[in-house]
Amino acid sequence: MKIDIVPSNLSTLNCIQVAITNILLYKKYSEYKTVWKDFNFGYKKEQDQLFGSLFSTTLLPKDELEWIHGIKLITITKHDTNEFLKEIKNHLDNGEPIMLDADIYFLKYHTSYQKKHGGHIITLTNYVDNRITCVDHSQHHIGEMSEEELIIASNKINTYTYSYIDLQNSKTILLEDDYKNIIESAYNNIKYEKSSFIDNNKVFFGLLGLDEFIKDSKILKETCPSEEFYAILADNFGNVSIGYYQLFNILKGSIALSPYKEELEIQCNLVYEIAQEWTIIANMCLKGKIKENTETSSRIDKKLTVIYQLTEQFRESVLNNG
Repeated sequence: MKIDIVPSNLSTLNCIQVAITNILLYKKYSEYKTVWKDFNFGYKKEQDQLFGSLFSTTLLPKDELEWIHGIKLITITKHDTNEFLKEIKNHLDNGEPIMLDADIYFLKYHTSYQKKHGGHIITLTNYVDNRITCVDHSQHHIGEMSEEELIIASNKINTYTYSYIDLQNSKTILLEDDYKNIIESAYNNIKYEKSSFIDNNKVFFGLLGLDEFIKDSKILKETCPSEEFYAILADNFGNVSIGYYQLFNILKGSIALSPYKEELEIQCNLVYEIAQEWTIIANMCLKGKIKENTETSSRIDKKLTVIYQLTEQFRESVLNNG
């Protein structure tokens, strides 16, 4: 059975979210825009560490898909390569796309091939004559690899893992109460600024997290090479923008069902503006990584101030109307 999935890099999602979303589109799942709905903004760092990382979501993809939507992300681990390949072929022959966590170091088409190691999600769509078709959305690539290449790329200490999506008992339409549940969870993070210890990490939520991040980033800049510093910031800012875009999609989808349309529209527009600002500042850092100057650092500081003010404005709206 032919699986028709082509490279489509949705810029507001990370690699596993892009892979899953495109599989949901292939399966014609109606609520594909709302499955990424977890929002929990903050900053965490290990004890005794100078610098940590920003986050805007805390649920694992498996838990996020199952929460409210009831989508199952099934992950299978094998130690025998023949069984691994046989099961993948059976799924693909039955029209079931497969996701694989591959090492970019061994993906011949990837820009990081034989340069650095790193986990990366690719989608398998066809298996004919010992050749497997793979789709890599972030690299905008579709092509074939041999069984041997697949085994090498997916080998995690003689363990081989693949995943697929089960929609059997999933929810096809979100109702008003579903949106209310999601929005309340997100807004609690914005309302209640707090800090706590979680798994040996000091975690700061809401604007308190942004305060701590800004303070720590100034220390990091004095101790870290500029290229590495801007690369770290770009990753942090890009990750945060994903969560804000997810929240925007939820707010936008809920407006038609809510009795508080006017308030939600204001908050929806604010969240979209914040998401865009995080994307802009991430791109600034990528440019700074290539060519740093004093203007770059000053512009980033000013942009962080804008983001902080917009987030304060959003919080005020939530506290007054949420």
